[in-house]
Amino acid sequence: MLTETGAQAGTFRGTATQTDLIGFRGGVILSSGEAADAEGNYFYQNKPSTNEGGPGSALLSAIIGGIPTYDATLLTFQFIPNASTVSFRYTFASAEYPIWVFSQYNDVFAFLINGKNYALIPGTSTPVSVNGVNPWVNAAYFNKFNSFGDTLPYGGETVPLTFTAPLNPNMVNDITLGIADASDHKLDSAVFIEAASASTITAPEPATFGLMGAGLLSLAGFVRRRTR
Repeated sequence: MLTETGAQAGTFRGTATQTDLIGFRGGVILSSGEAADAEGNYFYQNKPSTNEGGPGSALLSAIIGGIPTYDATLLTFQFIPNASTVSFRYTFASAEYPIWVFSQYNDVFAFLINGKNYALIPGTSTPVSVNGVNPWVNAAYFNKFNSFGDTLPYGGETVPLTFTAPLNPNMVNDITLGIADASDHKLDSAVFIEAASASTITAPEPATFGLMGAGLLSLAGFVRRRTR
């Protein structure tokens, strides 16, 4: 599944059955654990779970009400668009499903543009997290709890989600993607970002970001893995 990895990040190309769960064939993965663990099948609850020994993120903690976060993976870059909006498509998965829903272990994903988080449940101000989308809350945006033999090791995942955010055209814009464990280092979460799902933007600065045309080609080389 993974074609390259930098511990907590990588690019992937899924099989047909993996595509059924993720919702698209390939792109970039960011994880609060080992990105390579996304290659496995589901065989037991509370997996995968790797303690990376890394710090959390004040940005991500603030999004989930101040709960401490750990093992954060952050990707930050700048680019200059020639349009006023940008869209991305992604799927959030977590080993915190199903047992730890509605607990303090509220792993979270954020997609901030110019300081504002746009990784929200559509039509709401609810961030994309374990407690924010599941079979009981915002169920229309949750795919399912996984079972033995499913081709993702996580306990569950959302349906593919899309957000559209405003940009400042012809100016430098800041983007930060982040994912983290909440309350402890255990039970990993991951976000899968679809390749070529970015639209309405042109090549950023620096050009090595890797956009091909108007689509997202690769983010993995730009991940800043923060360690103690």
